[in-house]
Amino acid sequence: MTFVSDPTVIPTDSKSTDDSRSLRKEELLPRLEVTLGEANEIRANVFVQVHARATDDVATINATSVVQGSLCGPFCRWSTTLPSRTVLRDLGKGKTVAAVATVGDPAFWSPELPNLYRLESDLSCGDKVVATWSQEIGLRRLGIRGHSFWLDGKRRVPRGVAHSLGSVDLTTARSSFAAVLQNWPEDNICTEADEIGVWLMARLWPDEGSKTRSSEAISDRLKAIGQHPSVCCVVLSMEDAVRLQSVIRRRGTLLVGCEVDGVASPPEKIPSDIDFLLLTLSRGAVPHVDWINAHETLPLVAWEHCEEHSSDEFIRCRQQCDALQSRLAAWGVANSSERVFRDWAGYVFG
Repeated sequence: MTFVSDPTVIPTDSKSTDDSRSLRKEELLPRLEVTLGEANEIRANVFVQVHARATDDVATINATSVVQGSLCGPFCRWSTTLPSRTVLRDLGKGKTVAAVATVGDPAFWSPELPNLYRLESDLSCGDKVVATWSQEIGLRRLGIRGHSFWLDGKRRVPRGVAHSLGSVDLTTARSSFAAVLQNWPEDNICTEADEIGVWLMARLWPDEGSKTRSSEAISDRLKAIGQHPSVCCVVLSMEDAVRLQSVIRRRGTLLVGCEVDGVASPPEKIPSDIDFLLLTLSRGAVPHVDWINAHETLPLVAWEHCEEHSSDEFIRCRQQCDALQSRLAAWGVANSSERVFRDWAGYVFG
């Protein structure tokens, strides 16, 4: 889990009317990075770290700077738990300003129990508060084990419905036990998914719809959606995965995958630091036979495209994921003469 948040600016001179100078100060103000450290059922360490945006940001981040605040929770839509408050403990002077909250009996985020915590923090330089942050975070234990996704100690096989840009009926998606793959999900959708418990897969494609996004725009969006525990996976193009390797390495527990054509021969090389591959398939198709022995260390997710469906028909699309699973299982048995083909990590339809 790694979240990056922008601060609320605290003006240092309330009488100043120089807009350009105010903008410059805001540009130089640091970002807050929240990372889940060692975590188990007894306690979890949540690290809060302040990063300067620019090398000349010595006026804001200096030897007297301290980040302080508290973490309160859990709060959950589907359960009632008495929240507790944990104070941030300063970690002393170093290359960055940092603190830690050691949460006892932590409540982790999952689609079944989407537990959230409220982080209130501020950055002080001497006796002045320079910036404040207020955000909800989820403590998410997500990773890869073998060829599968594991969330909060359990194997997860997401069965997703592909959804275009715009609003999504997340309540129906949750009741259908369906994950959602969406192009460039907006913040309000991610926030709702955080609260009600829906597994989101964000497809950050450079030329989706009428817009063409630069690698910088994709990088910014990748950092922003990292604040949301519901966004478990991000899907990039192969080219952007190469260009954004430095950003991907700071992803925390956010899983990053590449989209590839599953009907064609597998690509010879895959960008480093990629967690999984999303194989796109035309309606009723199966992967190229060479996928049987290709990239054996990476989990594979299958996406069967279908233009003739309503993405709000979550129940029917969820059933199509089951049909896709059966077809791919038969394909694996038919083409694996020496050993059983590895399990698929997930399925998407639409």
